[in-house]
Amino acid sequence: MSKADLMHEFRRLPFAERVELLEELWNETESEHPELLDWQKALLGQRLKDAAAHLEDWVSWDEAKQRLERQLHGHRSSQRIEQNQNLYPAVNGKMRSSWSDS
Repeated sequence: MSKADLMHEFRRLPFAERVELLEELWNETESEHPELLDWQKALLGQRLKDAAAHLEDWVSWDEAKQRLERQLHGHRSSQRIEQNQNLYPAVNGKMRSSWSDS
């Protein structure tokens, strides 16, 4: 079966089944650690270099979490933020206090 055929069949599934399938696929691939592509390596290298050159632009995870909690005004529990901490880019335990495309 081709990728196009799979996508066609996937789109025909009810929404709940599509979500369930996506979750299963995500869980299966979560443990895999594929090799980074050259452009990804270059981008990460540039970001690490930028981070090292501008340490004053970074804050600890605790400070970043406090800022997020203040911004969210309690709309989400701190437990939820704690669970998602790996979604936020960090370098050596520090978070960038303001982001740019550099």
